[in-house]
Amino acid sequence: MIGEIRDQPTARIAVQAGLTGHLVISTLHCGRATGVFARLIQMGIEPYLVASSIRAALAQRLVRRLCPTCRAQRGEEAAAGSGNTAPRRWYEPVGCADCDGLGYHGRIGLFELIEMDEKLRHMILAQASETELQQYAAESGTRNLADDAADKVTAGWTSREEVMGAIE
Repeated sequence: MIGEIRDQPTARIAVQAGLTGHLVISTLHCGRATGVFARLIQMGIEPYLVASSIRAALAQRLVRRLCPTCRAQRGEEAAAGSGNTAPRRWYEPVGCADCDGLGYHGRIGLFELIEMDEKLRHMILAQASETELQQYAAESGTRNLADDAADKVTAGWTSREEVMGAIE
């Protein structure tokens, strides 16, 4: 475990350990999961080493969790036959004794995971832009932070306002 990769020497140690079969878990400041690859290359790690040593990249954001005792439902499910299948239900904070009047109690994670595959490996070797990597991730079915946030808002785990600041 490496607390955080901030510089080239630390990045090299992590990559070398990964190449020799060790499981390396670390943090790296990036906006998206696909940003990990470009960030390591910017730090001076050769693209072939990045493509060979990384198995997956995870982006996460922590947001406040709505209090299950007092959250208030707003909106409703899409009308049957309307052609719009997107839910229009969400929850908002209210405030009660359980959450000290805040409307929130605890935190919950929003996640975006991209796993390495052959196409992604070739794109990294070709030094594709982060935009191209994000487009490929979306096309290959990777759920992004916004997708996870929308599901958690609809399920009542957090509010729309809370995720807006986290995924921008």
